[in-house]
Amino acid sequence: MRRSADLILVFALTAVSMRVLLQDTIDPLIRLIVGLALVLVLPGYGVIAAVLPAGLTAWEMLLFSLGTSAAVAALGGIALNWTLGGLEQGAWVAYLGSIGLIGSVIGIMRRWRTGIGPNLSLHSPIGTWQGLLFVVAGLIAATAIAVASNGATRPLGPGFTQLWMVPADAAGPDAVQLGIYNLESVEMTYQIDLKQDGQTLRQWTSISLASGERWEIVVAVPRPMTDDGRLVASLLRLDQPETEYRQVVIWRSNKSAE
Repeated sequence: MRRSADLILVFALTAVSMRVLLQDTIDPLIRLIVGLALVLVLPGYGVIAAVLPAGLTAWEMLLFSLGTSAAVAALGGIALNWTLGGLEQGAWVAYLGSIGLIGSVIGIMRRWRTGIGPNLSLHSPIGTWQGLLFVVAGLIAATAIAVASNGATRPLGPGFTQLWMVPADAAGPDAVQLGIYNLESVEMTYQIDLKQDGQTLRQWTSISLASGERWEIVVAVPRPMTDDGRLVASLLRLDQPETEYRQVVIWRSNKSAE
């Protein structure tokens, strides 16, 4: 077990990091430090132990771990961006944590089979200036991740609902298309009042839409009595029925198109 003590530690730290990052009640500073370790070190260390020959020095393991972790994070960002969930915190934690855990287990099995443990030599293969540049690069990367994490933890702005009313020429010269797009974070129930020159033409009540769902309808509207008639679509939220939430206006002529 001594020859795999570092990998057992990496496995344990990865598991703890995953648990910490999935707990919103943990102090943000602690979550930031743990997140940096999970992004910059732990998955790369597991991958290196799983695929490279044993016997690397401590400095080599550190350097390879940082570079590999950055590559794993970059590839993961591309892959997760194409999934339905997108770049969501839980998906990131699961992805990076799984890489670290699986890599550590494979590395432990390799060392058990070969009988070769880690080389704990601290002899540095890089010079002073190279080391300084490496430290600066690490600080820049850590700062970038900290800034990104701070932005990601800020609460998103409130959702909204789109309402539109446009001519539906394909359905006839007097037809319009009404539509709602729920971009709120929860299911919403709406009401639409369609009025022309102050007179109610149609009314739709209890239109329930889940978050991200649309509702559309094409309506034939008679021509206004006046030359400059106002066709008004008003949207109400049934949880706030006393307040008009959205309004769209189309000015229509009572003259037929020639």
